[in-house]
Amino acid sequence: MIEKAVIFAAGEGTRLRPLTLNRPKHLLPIAGKPLIYWILKSVEYAGARKIGIVVHYKADMITSYLKTLNLKSELYFIFQHKPDGTAGALDIARDFIGDEDFLLIYGDVIVDPGDFKEMVHLFKKENYDAVILGVQVENPWDYGVLKLRDGLYMEKVVEKPPKGQEPSNLINGGVYVFSPKILDLVKKVGLSVRGERELTDALQMLALRGRVFVYKTQRSKWRDIGRPWDLLEAEARLFRMYLPPPPKCEIGCEVRVVPPVYIGENVEIGRYSTIGPNVSLHDNVKVGKFSKISNSIVMKDSKIGDYVSVSYSIIGERSVLEDEVTILSEPENGGSVKMIVKGKLEDTGMKKLGCVIGDDVVVGRKSLIKAGSVIFNNVVIPSNSTITGLVK
Repeated sequence: MIEKAVIFAAGEGTRLRPLTLNRPKHLLPIAGKPLIYWILKSVEYAGARKIGIVVHYKADMITSYLKTLNLKSELYFIFQHKPDGTAGALDIARDFIGDEDFLLIYGDVIVDPGDFKEMVHLFKKENYDAVILGVQVENPWDYGVLKLRDGLYMEKVVEKPPKGQEPSNLINGGVYVFSPKILDLVKKVGLSVRGERELTDALQMLALRGRVFVYKTQRSKWRDIGRPWDLLEAEARLFRMYLPPPPKCEIGCEVRVVPPVYIGENVEIGRYSTIGPNVSLHDNVKVGKFSKISNSIVMKDSKIGDYVSVSYSIIGERSVLEDEVTILSEPENGGSVKMIVKGKLEDTGMKKLGCVIGDDVVVGRKSLIKAGSVIFNNVVIPSNSTITGLVK
């Protein structure tokens, strides 16, 4: 049993904007609960009973939410007043950790609880210096790639190597079991070319001196939440792992619900509408008549009008889609959907992806939103508009 765990929850999540303009990414709702809830669930399943949460961006929102939870664990809030990277985040947690073994997880990854528990078991059984999660992916060049020694131990991490030059298909999954040896190494880490103190530099030092075992898992058991469409994939995955609770509101007999679906409190759904599969309607959402919502997240207090079609999309809080709005989820010329993230057009790799709509947006009636569009907070779209790309 390992008693202590650390969760990194200090980052801004700039690639998830506009969804993170009003909230930290760790509070983005997935399958009815904030992201950090699912991380805490995995950490508790692995046996941790004292959990340190490293916070910075909108820290008060995270601490306020976590104080409402009825957990088995004790929570300790660790404030990273000067965000200087992941090594810096671990460095300020040293007083909490002390001289004990501990778990560490980045606050933007969803992990199968069974994998987390097995990592702890192997660490204790084999007396490793560390166990890290290696995730088998088809596109390792987009991540930090693990180079292994003897097929078992980490030799180094190669950050985003050129395609075709990656040392393996295993990436650093952002989940670790550490001995306190790592803390002395973290203090020695200087600034990287990105101007941050990187935990992977300390991990590299540890790999040179001891045994850093790589626990391998499949992509189907892991999801990082770095870009908006990751939320939709994570939601579908969580629905497979956990049965959604029954709706907390009355669902009329003329409404078609295709599970899995999460429906929060005080949700209203009009006659002849279809909801699901893989849909979350959060508290106080209103859906009109003859509307269809599938593979989407609709955050609290938003309103969907009559004859609206929403698929593979994320809609922020207090937004309004007036009657007869249609969101397309497939590109006109086929292939995968492109979306602008931090000012750059990215290939999402997804054949179906609708749009991302921020908070307090109004989309006028009979408007058409094309696949891959992003609408920032507080935008008003006139009726009969066609939206393509980024709207601020």
